[in-house]
Amino acid sequence: MEAAPKKPASKPEESTNPAANWANKAFEVWSAYADANLKVTRQLTDFAANAAKENVSLYAELQSAHVEALQEGQAYVVKRLSDMPEDMKNPKDICQKAMQEFGSSAEKLSKLVQSNTHAIMRSTEQYWLTAQHTGSGIKDTYTQAYEKLAALYTPA
Repeated sequence: MEAAPKKPASKPEESTNPAANWANKAFEVWSAYADANLKVTRQLTDFAANAAKENVSLYAELQSAHVEALQEGQAYVVKRLSDMPEDMKNPKDICQKAMQEFGSSAEKLSKLVQSNTHAIMRSTEQYWLTAQHTGSGIKDTYTQAYEKLAALYTPA
């Protein structure tokens, strides 16, 4: 007795079963969305990490300038108080000396404020560049997902 000829196994893509075709397509769509969302989540996480690093760096720089400004103010007050007994001996020079020291301290403070402003501007620029890069990456990810989905639903 001869064995019946075997039918060649069909590939899942070539299946004539509509339910199987629908399930395969649904799985591919779900997979495309999952991949895109995973990539976007990774990009947003990287952005958050970069922003946090930039934030810590800026905070450290501003705190350093703040401490320096406090030290300068304290040094000014201590100097004025320690010079007070000597200044009482020559009262007419007190005002001029105080104004010179105040001008010097104000100049140092102004430079610290300018330095802080530059640090904030650099940090803001870095945030902006990172945000642009992240946005571009997200756009590319969703463009790729769209192209993949369009290919799935385009008749062959």
